[in-house]
Amino acid sequence: MFRLFIAFSLCFLSQASNANTTSENSGQPNTELNWINEQIILLQRKNIELEMQVKHLAVDESGLSDIKKEVNLLKLKLVEMQGKYEIVKDNQSRELSNYDRRVGDIYQATNIWGAVLTIFGLIITISAILIGLSARNRAISEAKNAAKEYFDTEGKQLVADEQRKFEDIRNNELQALRQQHENLHSELKLQNDQLLVQSTFSKAESYEKDDNPYLAIAEYDGLVEKFKYSESLEIREEVIFALLRKAVIFTKLNKHNEANKVYSLILDMILKDNFIDNDRLLVRVFFNQGVSFSRLGKEREAIKSFDSIIKSFENTTDQVIKEVMSKASLNKGVHYSKLGDFDKEIEVYEELVARFSNNNSTSIKECVARALLNKATTYKEQGWDDAAIIECLDELIHLYEKEDDHKITDYVITAMFRKVEMLSENKNIEESIDVLQRIADRYGNFNMNEIKSKVATATLKKGELELQHVGFEAALTTYNGYLNQNSSVFTTDSAKIMINKAIILAELNKYEESMSELNELLTCFSGNDHEDFDDYRSHTLYLKAKLLFELERNEESLQIIDEAIHYFNESQEIKIQRRLAKLMIVKSKILISQEQGDNAVENLITLINDFKNSKDTDMKNLVSEAYFIAASTLRELERYEEAINLCNIGLSTLRHISDGSDITLYTLFLEKGLSLTELNKVKEAIDNYDKGVNRLREFTETEAQTITAGLLLEKSNLIKSKFPDKPDCAIEPLTKIIELYNSSEDNALKSSLAIAHNSIGYIYILEAKKVDSVKDSKEQTDFLNKSLGHFEEALSRLDNSTLCGYTIGNEAYALCLLGKFDEAENTFNKALRAPIRGGENLYNATLKDIELHKTKLDNEMRLIVERQWAHWKQEQS
Repeated sequence: MFRLFIAFSLCFLSQASNANTTSENSGQPNTELNWINEQIILLQRKNIELEMQVKHLAVDESGLSDIKKEVNLLKLKLVEMQGKYEIVKDNQSRELSNYDRRVGDIYQATNIWGAVLTIFGLIITISAILIGLSARNRAISEAKNAAKEYFDTEGKQLVADEQRKFEDIRNNELQALRQQHENLHSELKLQNDQLLVQSTFSKAESYEKDDNPYLAIAEYDGLVEKFKYSESLEIREEVIFALLRKAVIFTKLNKHNEANKVYSLILDMILKDNFIDNDRLLVRVFFNQGVSFSRLGKEREAIKSFDSIIKSFENTTDQVIKEVMSKASLNKGVHYSKLGDFDKEIEVYEELVARFSNNNSTSIKECVARALLNKATTYKEQGWDDAAIIECLDELIHLYEKEDDHKITDYVITAMFRKVEMLSENKNIEESIDVLQRIADRYGNFNMNEIKSKVATATLKKGELELQHVGFEAALTTYNGYLNQNSSVFTTDSAKIMINKAIILAELNKYEESMSELNELLTCFSGNDHEDFDDYRSHTLYLKAKLLFELERNEESLQIIDEAIHYFNESQEIKIQRRLAKLMIVKSKILISQEQGDNAVENLITLINDFKNSKDTDMKNLVSEAYFIAASTLRELERYEEAINLCNIGLSTLRHISDGSDITLYTLFLEKGLSLTELNKVKEAIDNYDKGVNRLREFTETEAQTITAGLLLEKSNLIKSKFPDKPDCAIEPLTKIIELYNSSEDNALKSSLAIAHNSIGYIYILEAKKVDSVKDSKEQTDFLNKSLGHFEEALSRLDNSTLCGYTIGNEAYALCLLGKFDEAENTFNKALRAPIRGGENLYNATLKDIELHKTKLDNEMRLIVERQWAHWKQEQS
């Protein structure tokens, strides 16, 4: 019996052990499910973080393709993990069903165990009855009773305990599973909301890119309405980002009032309703609001917004907030400048520099540099002392000269250029050159094209200063240094410097070296057809053609001119068109020198037709010059009617009298008058001169005054030649010149004044010769003395290099007629040696003058002329 009991017990324990094993094994899928849940949550969180980064930077309109790629990769991993989760969840459901069946088996086994015990008790009872016949009946009976009592108490309790134990295990496991399910459901709901938010943002951004801003705003409004009461902090931040994007769209649409309403709503949500707790987002809203107020012209409101950042976060340690704060401070200073409160502006800049000058953020360094540049600009505009301005620029240079970031170096170089400008204005040339050299030394090895271009500009400025104040050789050394350092690559900067070098060499009369430099330039251009080089290519061709013309290598010059015209004929660049016009004028001058006047005129007419409608002032002057040369050439070809007709066409294009861009065109009045004179149309010629003078009367430009003087001189010459008996009429326009320009210091006008005085003096000599020296000796003397006064005035307007032999010769003639022969002889000696119209020109002209209205003293003048002429010829031989 006992063995039977043991067998049943082992069977029962085996089933209980199997149930426990099943329960333990069921923990394995639970562990795997928990791990997958954790991975899904981690991936979702990483995805949300990256999406939030994209939103942050989307407000600043930065492109982050790399981050978006990472987001897409995470989404793929998330889908994969969710798939695994569904598989494991399904496996766990099956395992849980098996577990329930196992517990049922244990319960059934327990019931069987009770039945076995009951049967076993029966067997013992029956056995006791059978053995009751023996002496052991009593012991068996007691054993039966003890066994019955044991199984009625301890056995049932054991079964109940086991049942409760398995029920507790089952309930705990089921509760844990329910809790995990609820947590997972909450996480998945949050993630689904976040995915919906991200999808809405993507859709709205797509609308923005497709230029459908109002559809994008509708998407953002829908997102805000759906999630404005969300319990998730992350979702609430996305709501704020949606509102920010909406405000930015309004700003792009120039609807700044609507944008400000959105910013005010955001600030109310953050500050009053505690909607989110994100200081970085808060300062961004304040900053954008300030910018929006600025665009509305509400300077004081903008300053308040920027102040909200500066005052609320002055003790922050967050670097991102500091960067926004520095920008707010800079904008605050700018707005005080707009309000005209320059003291406050300077104060703000100084606080910014004091607070942030030691910060390592590139963004903050930019703000500090801009603040110092703005401060220097305000100092200059408000008339501060130059030393204070230079001190401000030096502070910027000292702070950041060693920086290598190109954004910062740009501000430093700008400060250096401004310093050079101020030093140059104060004639501190040596220090200016030193600063420019510092730019070349410090930044010459930088690879950024913008920095290289600034180094080239510094080199050009340095060369120009050396050219003006040191010498040609110093400038050449500077240019050669740059070209040697940058010889490996040919750039537009190299072209600029090579052109300047060629010009200097030509100025030094080193024509072959200049030509060699220009040829090297053309060789460099031949391998590079990029349009950036067109301006420099055209300049090089122009310089080469001009140099060849000056060297009288006309055929070569014509070849270069034709090459340039062919290459750039279709160009719309005004610089290039100007050079083409100049080249066509050079070509016409060559053709005229080759006695091809007809071809020269044809070429000039082409120039006029090509560019006569240009609004560029320099081009208008070139067209005017073409008109003048063409009319002059036609007159020399004795094609007077054509010359007059061309002058009329040119003059008909004149703009209103107040437009000074066409002054050169007024020279056509001169050419028209000369051609009319040749046709003996005297009255028309005089009327033409008067019309030109009247049209130029209101101009104050020196060029206009010079043309006016020329018209008056030609009018006087015409009257003097056609109406010799009307000296007063010939003197009247000359007197007008003296009245208008007597105090002028312009060399061209001083020359016109000298001619006017000489002409009046000459007329008085002729009038003196007409007077009978016996009857009217006093009148004759008065005329001669007046003439000497005018000759003296004429000579006072000239220097040694511009002395005119005619004027000095006329002075000698007047002295001779006054009987001052020795003085006359010495004066005529000087006249022959004058740099202008001396020598043989003077000798022939004086002999002609002696024949006019001859007097007895003309013989004395002839003797003086012949003696001095003989001396002069002997000297020349």
